[in-house]
Amino acid sequence: MSRGKRESQWAVVRRCLAIIRRAQRGPAGREDLIEAVLGQEGPDAYGETEGQVLRRRLENDLRRIRDSLLVELYFDRREGCYVIRDTWLPLLDLPDEDLATIAWLEQTFDLDSPQHDEVHALLGRLRFYLPLERRAEIERSRTALAMDLRQRDEDEIGSAVWNGLTKALVERRRVEFSYRSPQQEDGVPRRHVVDPYER
Repeated sequence: MSRGKRESQWAVVRRCLAIIRRAQRGPAGREDLIEAVLGQEGPDAYGETEGQVLRRRLENDLRRIRDSLLVELYFDRREGCYVIRDTWLPLLDLPDEDLATIAWLEQTFDLDSPQHDEVHALLGRLRFYLPLERRAEIERSRTALAMDLRQRDEDEIGSAVWNGLTKALVERRRVEFSYRSPQQEDGVPRRHVVDPYER
């Protein structure tokens, strides 16, 4: 690339996506990020540059990732490499069926299950890249699996109550309510306080 020649915006976007994809696999050093770009875009991805100029071009792409793509990709001094801290622009979306499957896997692979840590690490990474409202959809599916109240009780649960409880579960908020149990003969409502559900 000759000096002063303007880069194609699409070439810049493709470089940034290659960097993000490499960082999604796990912590990556500067050379790992450059190698990912060159592997995807070819040896001329940054032009015929090396040393400080190449480093500056990579830093410019990292700034674009943070400022334009809203992905917090930073150098972590403790790790000694680049990591994704957060994503303000979701990098993944999945159909409802896949979200329900994630909820099912989270329920199925409990602490006693083989490969529990590995399965939950994978599911955690998938959740991390989803938009908040899609994460809430997983919680709604989990709630339906964990507390399938409709099968145990003949009464209808109003959608406002169900959605409010699901929202409280997703946000890990305490819930207080009065409940009249058929097992208590006096018919007096009793106050219940439920703390956030811990997984």
